[in-house]
Amino acid sequence: MSDSQMQMSTDEIPWPSVHDPKELGAMGDRIVLAIEELEECWRRQCLERALGCTDNRMLLGSQLAGLYDRLTVQPSEQLSRFRKEWIQNTLDEFRSAWVEPTASFRAVWSDSTHAYRVANNGTEISVRNDQARQARIWRVGIEPDDFRQAVHLANSVLHASLYRLAADIRCIGRMCVAYESGYLPNADQIHWNVHSRGIAFERLIADILNEEEFCATRASLGEDLFEWTDLRVKYPGLPRKYGARVQVKLIGDECLESQQTAHRRNQEIYVILTPVRLAQYIEQCLEAGAQTWGGDDIWACFPGQPADTSELAHALSKVFERAIESNESHPLGPMLKVPSPVRRLVQGFVRTAAFSAAERMRALVNERPGAIPRWRSRFPKRR
Repeated sequence: MSDSQMQMSTDEIPWPSVHDPKELGAMGDRIVLAIEELEECWRRQCLERALGCTDNRMLLGSQLAGLYDRLTVQPSEQLSRFRKEWIQNTLDEFRSAWVEPTASFRAVWSDSTHAYRVANNGTEISVRNDQARQARIWRVGIEPDDFRQAVHLANSVLHASLYRLAADIRCIGRMCVAYESGYLPNADQIHWNVHSRGIAFERLIADILNEEEFCATRASLGEDLFEWTDLRVKYPGLPRKYGARVQVKLIGDECLESQQTAHRRNQEIYVILTPVRLAQYIEQCLEAGAQTWGGDDIWACFPGQPADTSELAHALSKVFERAIESNESHPLGPMLKVPSPVRRLVQGFVRTAAFSAAERMRALVNERPGAIPRWRSRFPKRR
């Protein structure tokens, strides 16, 4: 096969795949090492030669390899000190998607429900493919009894994590160009920790929102860093092409919550989900004589009857913290450690707030066109 034919064949492979579920960890390790090698070659200004290696291109697939092809024309002298940390953060998140699970559950695929049937403590649980992927974040593995289904699930985990990795690396590239062009002077202040409690809470909330149907996804890195958006949620009839923006914070103190959110302009176009906002929502329902989404059963979720909104916010915060810190493994991760009434409260609150935020967003845009610029519009295009 000629070099041009080999180049064409590798460019036609968007993502690498495994042929055995047991290869997932090794494949992930090889991809991480390959990216770290390419980043080092970029800093040493020999990236083009490294990309000429067919093995690297086949390992990364055309999507990731293409990102590094474009990087060959970008200078590295000033940017390496920022990019190195940012890339390491994205690789840490990539690792968390396929790290070896600490608990595994046997599963049988059901064509009728398009989900896995998983036995757990004498009961059978239905786990969708997206939930099985998300469970890996919590180091929980779903093991289909059918080999082909097991391979399919392993590749689903790999491809979803690679898609996110490529999107993050693309965003980092734009951030580097923005810094070089003077649009991002505070690059040295941009840090994030993928293992923080806040990130764990975001993932827990996403799991809760996706309990019955897949509707919530993590926002892109650019939206997370520059647009105050942790999650995107989509519902039938919601007039938002990419979904409503959700800002998630595990804050149970009203004063601290106010300090953390008061600086944000146009708060009305966001769904702000905190224990404080949930407690305030319950109080509003009680004052209006309306039923909350969690129902009266929600009061049984707390050890004692909260005396006011402040105590209720703290109690809700403790519920979420206990779920995140729980060491008990479940096929759906820690989500079911959150009592059902609280999960229904979260789901109903976000759904209602998403439609309200969409209406306010439309009104604001009609009133002041261009009032809400996206971060990409403020950054220069990649050269």
